[in-house]
Amino acid sequence: MSRSALFSRDARRDLAALIVDGRLEDLFLRSASAQERAGPGDLHIAKVESVAPRLDAAFLDIGGEDGFLTGGGALTPGARLLIAVQRPAEGDKAARCRIGADLGGPWLVFTPQTPGINVSRKIEDPAARKALQAALAPFAAEGGFVIRTEAAKLAPEALRAKAARLVGEYRALEAEAASGPPRRLKAGPGLFARAAELWRGADLLADAGAAAEIPEARLFEGSLMEAWDLDSRLADLTAPQISLSGGGWMKIEPTLALIAVDVNAGADRMGVNRAAAREIPRRLRLLGLGGAVAVDFAGDLGEADRAGLAKVLGAAHDPAWRPLGWGPLGFFEATRRRDRPALSAALAELGGAP
Repeated sequence: MSRSALFSRDARRDLAALIVDGRLEDLFLRSASAQERAGPGDLHIAKVESVAPRLDAAFLDIGGEDGFLTGGGALTPGARLLIAVQRPAEGDKAARCRIGADLGGPWLVFTPQTPGINVSRKIEDPAARKALQAALAPFAAEGGFVIRTEAAKLAPEALRAKAARLVGEYRALEAEAASGPPRRLKAGPGLFARAAELWRGADLLADAGAAAEIPEARLFEGSLMEAWDLDSRLADLTAPQISLSGGGWMKIEPTLALIAVDVNAGADRMGVNRAAAREIPRRLRLLGLGGAVAVDFAGDLGEADRAGLAKVLGAAHDPAWRPLGWGPLGFFEATRRRDRPALSAALAELGGAP
C-alpha cells in the first residue's frame, strides 16, 4: 500500500492531504486568517461571561473570541480559569473548550484532570511497565500521566525530572490564568503536526512553504498541488452530485439538524448502494462534516440487503464515524464526531479556491 502525506503552505492557507494508493483519503485545509483564531490544543486564559445551569454550561471570553464550556454550570461569572480549546469556532458556534489542559512531549503526557498512570501498550514487558509506573508514583497527587513508548529508554531519575518539569509548567500556567486577562497562553500543535501524527507511517512530502514546520518530511521541489492534481480532486469532492459505480449517484446535504444522504440507483441497484456505503464515511471525513447522519438508500431493501449495507458501513476506518443501524423510517442512522472545521467554511474564506 502506498501512502503519501502532502504538506503545502502559501500566503493564503495551509493544506495537508493523505493519498493512499492514488486516492485522496484525508484532508485538512485552513486559511491564513483562521490560523489567527483559537485552534485545537491551544491553551487560553478564559473569563466566565455567563452560566447556564440547566445546560450545565458556561459561556467564556477566551481573548477576542467566544468559548463554550460543558460542565461549567456551577462556575461564577467573572471567574478566570485555564482552558484548552477542543474544537475551533465554526459559523455561529463558539469554540468548544474544556477546563485544564494536558501537557506532553515525546516521553510523557501530564493529565492533571485525569488521575492514574497509564503506560503505552507498546511497552509489553510487565516488569518494565511496573517499573515505569513506580517511578512516577511520587507524582500521583499532582494528577495523571501517560507514559509513552520512548520513556522505556529513560532511567527512573530522568523520567521523574521530566514529570516534574511538566507539573511545574502546568502550575505556572494555572497561576497566570488565575488573574490575567483573557488571551492565548500557548499554541497547540499546528495543522501539519496534527496531520503528521495522525498519518504516522506515511511518506511525508513538504513543499518549500511547509518544510520548516515538518522537518522530518522530504522537500518536494515544485508544486504538490499540480503533481497530485489536488485542485481537480477538491473540485470533484465539492461537486453537488457524486457519481457512483453501477450508474447511480448520491447527494450529501448538511442541514441545521442533520446530514442527509440521498442515494439514487442506476441499473445495478444494490451495486450502487454498496458503493455508496463504502463512500459515505470517506466523503464525510473529507468534507469535515459531523453530527447526526441519515442515509436514504435506493429501493425497498430486504433484511439481507440491510444487513449487508450495515456491515459495509461498520467497516469504515474512521474513529469519528459511529454507525447506529436502521431507524423506523427506513433510513440508516449514524453519527460522526466533529473533528475539524467543515471544508466548505475553509473554501469560503479562500474565495472558493484552495
